[in-house]
Amino acid sequence: MKNFLLFLSLCIGAIQFTFGQEPTADSLNTGPTRKYKFELTTSKAAISGILITQETQNEIVGSMINDFGLSALEFKFNKKTGKIKLLNVAQFLNKWYIKLVLKKDIAVCIRRLYNLESKESKNYIILDDSQDLTVVNKKRNLKYQFSPLQIQGKEDET
Repeated sequence: MKNFLLFLSLCIGAIQFTFGQEPTADSLNTGPTRKYKFELTTSKAAISGILITQETQNEIVGSMINDFGLSALEFKFNKKTGKIKLLNVAQFLNKWYIKLVLKKDIAVCIRRLYNLESKESKNYIILDDSQDLTVVNKKRNLKYQFSPLQIQGKEDET
């Protein structure tokens, strides 16, 4: 029994060490969570789901989750440099040439969703009405659509 309690204590300590993160000054100054319905359409397939983002002072972090609840990809967008880092990319998207295109396209989408400064590229068609955003990559024939996630007929602002 004594050995079991010691083992259990070590396991709990290891879990806390692995997953417990000390809050940083940047993580304490977070903005509200934004949630969008998204759809990525190609000539051969489509992915749809939810985009969840949260803004801190220096970056915007986000996750694209498909309709089945599986994470398609996670990212960090640095607001100062305008660069994006893809994290935890799903296996079917985890190819260098796909990630290269996704990085550029998602950066354009995040800049538009957060009204950040950006150079308009001739490779994109951007349709931005009061709520919905559509970004089309003309070169690769990819279409990204975002609309605020509505819960029970109300826009989610948390």
